[in-house]
Amino acid sequence: MKHFLHFVDHGRDYGTFCVRLELACADDFGERSGARAREYARVRRLHRRVPDMARDLGIRAVVSDADDRDSRHSDAYLYFPLQRIQDVAEGLDRLGLEGDILDVPREMPEKFREVIAEEYAWRVEEREGPCAVVGLPAAWDARDFFPVRRTRRSDSFQIGLKVNRSDDDERDLVVYLTAVRVSLGQTRGEFRASLEDLARAHRDMSRAHVYEVNHVGAADEYQGLGLGAWLYAECARLAWLKDRAAIVSTRAIGGSESSLARRVWSSRRLSARAIVHGSAALWRDRSEAGARVPTPAPEGVTIHERPARGPRRVRAGE
Repeated sequence: MKHFLHFVDHGRDYGTFCVRLELACADDFGERSGARAREYARVRRLHRRVPDMARDLGIRAVVSDADDRDSRHSDAYLYFPLQRIQDVAEGLDRLGLEGDILDVPREMPEKFREVIAEEYAWRVEEREGPCAVVGLPAAWDARDFFPVRRTRRSDSFQIGLKVNRSDDDERDLVVYLTAVRVSLGQTRGEFRASLEDLARAHRDMSRAHVYEVNHVGAADEYQGLGLGAWLYAECARLAWLKDRAAIVSTRAIGGSESSLARRVWSSRRLSARAIVHGSAALWRDRSEAGARVPTPAPEGVTIHERPARGPRRVRAGE
């Protein structure tokens, strides 16, 4: 193994390969008590300690939970350059947690995969994606994004971020949100009450339509950067520009929403840019000039806005 790690450090920059390790998951399989429930609780406690371990190692961790009627589930992932593989393995040993599946880029030599599988007993699988290519920065350092804003129909739009400059299709988006216009009358319960409260407090808001945030996604390695709040704030801004409308959770019309999405509604980043009431929000700076300025990027992130198209107006005397 020592020879292998030496080759990783010094041979053809293979150590810069970014890999993702999926750790042993926690699942109670619907049992809220008994042996499976206890094992779920044990592994989940270990998952809660993974971010601290990753921070000590200078790598990136993502931990996510799901809780529904069928089962409770917890997943944990580590993202790191291949040259840190031994440090990661030792950190997991100290934690008492096992690795499960190591996703590696196609370019990784077959010999590397064989040695890793034999040494660490992890299942090695191929992975495609912008962080699995030699020469691109690892996910935890990839903080430069290029925005995409598309009007799909007159009643919907999509916002997303890419990690490259190309104009390829939406499969290149690493985070994205789709919003659809619905009538305020289609919303229900507490959500309609929140929207009506907003409309009473802000008389410039449309009482006819709102935009339902109905499809949101983010690649695991881009969570935790504040991009979710950026998406929702941009959604509120564009909804105001298009229809002087507020935005509301998909739950307002019977849709489902992840725990991560629910946390965005209560985030300080979103409330800094939008007036939030429950799971509804209205763009805060509704002046003509303020609504046309894109939402600033989260701290530590760069979003490269494309210059506006069309001829530049030259003032007299310039």
